[in-house]
Amino acid sequence: MNRIDYEMTQQQIVFIGSLVKGLPLDEFIAAIDHADSIGPILDPTLWMRGNKEMMKIRDLAAGLRDFQTIVNKIIQEGGYSLGENQNE
Repeated sequence: MNRIDYEMTQQQIVFIGSLVKGLPLDEFIAAIDHADSIGPILDPTLWMRGNKEMMKIRDLAAGLRDFQTIVNKIIQEGGYSLGENQNE
């Protein structure tokens, strides 16, 4: 990896961290879990059509939540501001 690719990748990771840090992922995942639990009862046909895609989104959200945990840990430790004022 050359220097330019390295720096671009680092900047993109920091940018993604700044986007993810404030997302309400626990609530989002809970809403999906709730829909998954009542969907088969309320509208079995719709649930059968959409459940597979909904679970893919849930998996992505769960992965982001793990990433978000790391981002928040870094912020709390004062390591990297992730889009706040990086000149401090």
